[in-house]
Amino acid sequence: MANGPEKLWQHLEAWGLPFRESQAALSARSPRRADPWLAGVELCLVSTRSPLEPVLTEPWSFSLRPDTALDVPPWEWEAAVRRFEDAQRNLAVAIECLAPVLGTPVDSSASNTREWTWWFGHGGLVARVFPPELNPGPNSRYEVDPGLRTECRLRLVPCWAQDLTADESRRLRASHCLWHDSRGRPNRWPGELWSALGQPRQLRNDLVRPAGVRELRLEEETGDLWWIGLPDLAWVIARSGIESLEHMELWPAKGPGGGWLTIVGTPARPGGQGPRLQIAEVPAAESQAQREAARVLADTLKLPLRTEAEYDC
Repeated sequence: MANGPEKLWQHLEAWGLPFRESQAALSARSPRRADPWLAGVELCLVSTRSPLEPVLTEPWSFSLRPDTALDVPPWEWEAAVRRFEDAQRNLAVAIECLAPVLGTPVDSSASNTREWTWWFGHGGLVARVFPPELNPGPNSRYEVDPGLRTECRLRLVPCWAQDLTADESRRLRASHCLWHDSRGRPNRWPGELWSALGQPRQLRNDLVRPAGVRELRLEEETGDLWWIGLPDLAWVIARSGIESLEHMELWPAKGPGGGWLTIVGTPARPGGQGPRLQIAEVPAAESQAQREAARVLADTLKLPLRTEAEYDC
């Protein structure tokens, strides 16, 4: 991940991809069509000048779900190449178009996929195929849309974050640490650790944490939370955007057990589901202490706390 996200953003700007614009603005001026597989979901199509444009099946798109927060940019973009009835050739075409611009990708293939990834910090672009010889079983979707079997699917995660302002820096420094651990892991997939809850902010160099460190911090004056889930990124979570807290405890049985604390966000639209942020996972020996920390946080913010416990079977 030698390239930083700024390099990716420069490429996207040159392509004319409006990755900083809100989904409300984009959906208001772009064509849409129903997602063929997900009820109630629409795909918003946005034309660009990317090197892939001549070979794409249709323009880059992002999903609009019933509970999508429209005031934020799309988290991810997707597209597909179906030039040939051959998965490997479609993958090769995508790489040939992108490599001269983005550089040499990393082979991130799994057992039944062939994929290559261009990493830019926490985000990046993935080109993936499911070769029929590695996926011989029946698939009802292929019967409906045979092109799915050999298409090269492209997934773009810009991971764009505004710089932390001077006032936000002051607020973050003044916040109180509620939870700290060093168990964080690096991304194995672009955008894997990106949070859909709160507003991401790029930290100044003097606030960057060591690799693996994660912190949940409380701004006592406002009740807002700060989640430092990646070394150089913090999410500011407004108290008004939090609906509840959840704590799940698994007692050791067949499995090792553990504890999980989750922040549940306020739904973007009535009747929708709010975004969820699992802020910490701890071993079983630390689960009760984590549950007590969740109770203190719930009492402080006057939030409902749902607790659950069962054996790790």
